[in-house]
Amino acid sequence: MAPFGLLDNPSDAVTERREERNLGRVPSIAGVLVGVALLVVALASSRSSVAGRQAPTGASAGASVTAHQDRAASGPATAGPGKRSTSGPWPPTVTPTSGAVSRPTTPLPPVPPPLPSPSTGSYITVSGSNLVYGGRVVTLRGENFNNEPALACCGGPNMARINVNGADYAQAGSVLGENVIRFGLDYAWYTSNRTTFYAVVDQHVAWAKANHLWMIPVMYQPPGGTNGGYGGQSGFWSSAANQQALINFWIDVAGHYQTEPTVAGWDVFNEPAPPSVAAYDAWAQHVYDAITAADPHHVVVLEVSSANWNLPSVNGNRILWSGHCYATVGTDGCNFPGNNHASPDKRPFFVGEVGSRPSQGTAYVPGNLISFNQLGVSWTHFVMHEVGFGLYQTWGAGDFASPWTAMIQAVQSAAAGSIKPT
Repeated sequence: MAPFGLLDNPSDAVTERREERNLGRVPSIAGVLVGVALLVVALASSRSSVAGRQAPTGASAGASVTAHQDRAASGPATAGPGKRSTSGPWPPTVTPTSGAVSRPTTPLPPVPPPLPSPSTGSYITVSGSNLVYGGRVVTLRGENFNNEPALACCGGPNMARINVNGADYAQAGSVLGENVIRFGLDYAWYTSNRTTFYAVVDQHVAWAKANHLWMIPVMYQPPGGTNGGYGGQSGFWSSAANQQALINFWIDVAGHYQTEPTVAGWDVFNEPAPPSVAAYDAWAQHVYDAITAADPHHVVVLEVSSANWNLPSVNGNRILWSGHCYATVGTDGCNFPGNNHASPDKRPFFVGEVGSRPSQGTAYVPGNLISFNQLGVSWTHFVMHEVGFGLYQTWGAGDFASPWTAMIQAVQSAAAGSIKPT
């Protein structure tokens, strides 16, 4: 995103800014704890508070659909830097790193029963340049539930601070008319307590299903850390162990949900900042191969990286290409990767984030959403709850007290008539 100024944490503890880059932004949104988070044992909803982003510096604005979402003034602890090969083969050669990050534990709720098996043909699939559901071409149109208060960058890691609940899914499906949720994850939730992780995520999948919404889980906070976007990722990219740990995570998660049609796909890494094109190409191919071996049904979302502001070179027939947009389509901050900055060369394509702040007004967003629909490009607005980019200028789960009416109307209009999962 372009420099949008600062948002102050009510306690003046965190600030954030967003900076535009190619179909993307280098964001940072200051946020704070504004509510008491409750994690109810056995599949309950969570409440939350605060969040913040701090954008990285020095990234070039090339031509690509990509956003920079760097959060929190102080990110999670990361492994030391280390050296890795840029030649491309997997695994990369690195200098081993050491040091564990302590994570809080949470009570163990019972593991929920498996969700019912789907009927044949009930998954979203890739067919040529389109997403297809039940024999019909479908465009995903939805909302980001990025769960900032619960992320390591922004007040976590703590799943109890997730700031959406069942009411938010009902609002997205019935009031906004959307058909998909992009749901933010933190790797530390999983390593802290795998049983709790699945109990909570299963509940959110169930809420999505009940409201006829697809879900795309996205990794916002990988092992080794990130400041939320295109920065602070050296602990990941310099460590072969952390890179493999994230692949192992996706193998486990994809296996757990392989027969769940509510899941549309896996967004494996939010706003990656690899040290080279070759490094990203190698890792992206490896994670794609691992997920598709474990999960025969779902698509894999691969995003533009800051290495060249382009998509990775990956072979596969279940790829949903992706970038982020915080400017007018076809201009810096919202350039699609490839030869035509106003339309994607690689398809199907998913704009994982598009939004603005009230200080800008709805700006380019309504026109962009119309353009995406005309192009057959999927999108998710950023974001449901946030004092800044939020449709609802609040941090609390299910809190619709401060609606940004103009933006809500733009999203409702663009989402109207969306095909929904049955």
